[in-house]
Amino acid sequence: MTADPSDDRTVTLAWRGDIDLEVVHHLRVDLLEALAGGPRAIFVDLSEVTYMDSVGLGVLLSGWKRARAQDIALTTSPPTGQVRRALELMGLLHVLSPTSAGQAEGDPASPG
Repeated sequence: MTADPSDDRTVTLAWRGDIDLEVVHHLRVDLLEALAGGPRAIFVDLSEVTYMDSVGLGVLLSGWKRARAQDIALTTSPPTGQVRRALELMGLLHVLSPTSAGQAEGDPASPG
């Protein structure tokens, strides 16, 4: 889990592994620090996240709401597997990963 300012306007947060109650505090801190820096955009890389529970989804949604209130774009990489399914069930896939959500089921470009 790293915060990597790619430029003065965009911050990339790379999350890895299982996102659950054990690690969610660290992710919340990373996200709040990124928001406090006042970037134009925050990109959360979920490509190496293998599992995300409801607590992790809550942190992601809370961060998105805070970013929106500050006029900061917060998006994610296209999630895969369980993370994608969890975002779909919560109705958040189109909000957090618009590129991924635009791919229809059965589309050859779709990861799942």
